[in-house]
Amino acid sequence: MKQEPIKKYKNEKGSVTVFVTISMIFFIIILIGIYLSSSQTLFKENADINEIIKSYDMDMEQIYQEKTKDLSSISLYKPKCYKIKYFS
Repeated sequence: MKQEPIKKYKNEKGSVTVFVTISMIFFIIILIGIYLSSSQTLFKENADINEIIKSYDMDMEQIYQEKTKDLSSISLYKPKCYKIKYFS
């Protein structure tokens, strides 16, 4: 005895629902993974930007004075002059 197509469809209705549910869960998991990956990247970028800001947030005038205070004892005069020979 063959089943009628309508009864056969009603018997398979549960399997289609399970297939659709599993497919939707699969896509949701992929979307959550993409979101977590992008949010982690954004978090790292913000941390790097804050670190750069902290490193450049020093008083530049104070740094300049510290670096140049010993330069007064350095002589820029060279006692020997070297002649430059040009090749012709």
